[in-house]
Amino acid sequence: MYGIPWMQSRSRRILATMNRTKTLHLLTAACCTLLIGTAAAQVTFVNAPDTVVGYLDVPEDDELSEHLDVQNTSEDTLVLMLTRLYVDTVSPYNYPYSFGSEGAYDRFCWGPLCYNYGSDNSSTNANLLVTMAPGEVNTTLVADYYYNGVAGASTLRYCLHGVEQDPEAGSCHDVTFRVDQNLSVPTPESLLPELTCTGPNQWSYHLVTAERGALEVHDLMGRLVWRQQLLSPTGTVNLPASEWKSGPYVLALDAEGTRTTTQVFITGR
Repeated sequence: MYGIPWMQSRSRRILATMNRTKTLHLLTAACCTLLIGTAAAQVTFVNAPDTVVGYLDVPEDDELSEHLDVQNTSEDTLVLMLTRLYVDTVSPYNYPYSFGSEGAYDRFCWGPLCYNYGSDNSSTNANLLVTMAPGEVNTTLVADYYYNGVAGASTLRYCLHGVEQDPEAGSCHDVTFRVDQNLSVPTPESLLPELTCTGPNQWSYHLVTAERGALEVHDLMGRLVWRQQLLSPTGTVNLPASEWKSGPYVLALDAEGTRTTTQVFITGR
């Protein structure tokens, strides 16, 4: 049985629609931004970060601030508000926000306003909603996180949606604010121990920041050839080069964990 022609034509249209829908879902799944619900293809977060990192010992990191640019990728003009949701937070977390209380806290900016600390939503006032034309990019969304002395990670979800729409049925993106204890800062060159050749196989040293240290000699395979403890912050050391074969070696001056290394050619036996 071949069926009725108009039913065959209708079936082909339904299959074509299903294929287009499947393709759309695959493209959405490939996007790095979390897009949820029927409005998923309407707003796209542009190059939005997944993680923002700060350090307790860096004063400038007291406020971690990140712009989250968005683009209207639909063919319609959109009128949007913002909702901030908590996926996971450090403890303590100052929410609902109370001035002077312990714990990390947050706020956001959207459209013409930056909202109060701990606000869950932007205003539904028509004058404060953000209107985006097709293809328009909006740069007013700013996510601010204040760790307030609390290390750890908090993940916040930012959702753009219509006033009557469920926030997670709009377009959402998760940002993890991670605060670590300390930033590993390279030792300034001025604080590195100093090693100077003052004669054949003779070296003077200055430990700079330490009272004691050690001078080591390694071969080019990294094997320790010789080591001498240094019991004063400055001094001179004569290498027992006559005991070694002539060739290249590496000298390492250690000052309580801070090291200076240099490669030299030693004339031995």
